[in-house]
Amino acid sequence: MTPEDGLNDAVERGLLPTQGTVLVAVSGGLDSVALAHAVHGAGYHWTIVIATVDHGLHDESESQALFVGQWAANLGAEFVCLRADPAGLASGSGVEDGARQERYRLLEALADRVGAVAILTAHTADDQAETMVMRLADGAGIGGLRGIPVRRGRIVRPLLGVTRRALSEWAELQGLEWVEDPTNDSTRFLRNAVRKSVRPAMAEVFGESWIRSAARTAGNLADVETIVTDRLSC
Repeated sequence: MTPEDGLNDAVERGLLPTQGTVLVAVSGGLDSVALAHAVHGAGYHWTIVIATVDHGLHDESESQALFVGQWAANLGAEFVCLRADPAGLASGSGVEDGARQERYRLLEALADRVGAVAILTAHTADDQAETMVMRLADGAGIGGLRGIPVRRGRIVRPLLGVTRRALSEWAELQGLEWVEDPTNDSTRFLRNAVRKSVRPAMAEVFGESWIRSAARTAGNLADVETIVTDRLSC
């Protein structure tokens, strides 16, 4: 599955409209650069706004934001750099959670200003699988094991069915360039620890297909939760 497939599937399922302003969150990494490139070439009647959030969590955050700005200019898309509020970063249960909450707060506010019909983020099948592992460790029920929702309000994640390996191969064929976030190497963040230690162990036992299987399970559980919720509301 390619990014184009993910976007077309989201449109066919009614998760994305075929026209209007779409806000694409781009960090400068592989996943988000590939998403923005696919959105630009998708052929729908979209006005694209690319936004990056400078969390200020490492010395290279400003240069990453500059990279995204130049990349957006080359694409011919409007670009907005959002600066995270240190107080917002400290409001979560940890640095990861605080950064996530602040990031979405800023993106939602920008979407209001530009009249965006959707906010696109580049979460992949790998992110979904890692989330399921973390939720399992927390003893989550169906609500937690459904993982990352494909849509929540205006936020749409069209790449949840695309593995990072497939995304990387596609990006290389497109000749794309991206930057690596140095915080991705820090195992003090739980997701990074899962990515570096648990994922390789799972792949050794079950093969790389476990990522797609886990993502598919999350989607099935999301469907179950929707059915149960609808029946209870009747």
